[in-house]
Amino acid sequence: MLFHTFAKNNKGMKRLMLIVGAVVMLTLFFGCEKEPIIMTPMRRLYTESTNLHKVTLDSITNFTSKFSSYVTKYPKSRSDEYFEPTLTNLRHAASLYGRTVIDTEDAITISSE
Repeated sequence: MLFHTFAKNNKGMKRLMLIVGAVVMLTLFFGCEKEPIIMTPMRRLYTESTNLHKVTLDSITNFTSKFSSYVTKYPKSRSDEYFEPTLTNLRHAASLYGRTVIDTEDAITISSE
């Protein structure tokens, strides 16, 4: 009762309580709805591959080396949901320079011309 009387006579306190309540409600609403995004190494490679069409051939070659090293070290990564989209992005970027991507069991490389 004492708090209610104090809040009734103090407009600043009412506003503060309203703001604090709104922040708490928004935090609960938006904070609990989202699932965390887990950035696996293959997902990171995929994310990087989405910009390959904007970079130089040297950068594409460097990415190919990194991608190939990862896939060679972790062969099961070929069954990852991000493997094929990453490879597709790489193929598209290489084709912009007239190159093709060669995918064998041993490595992923770019043709020299």
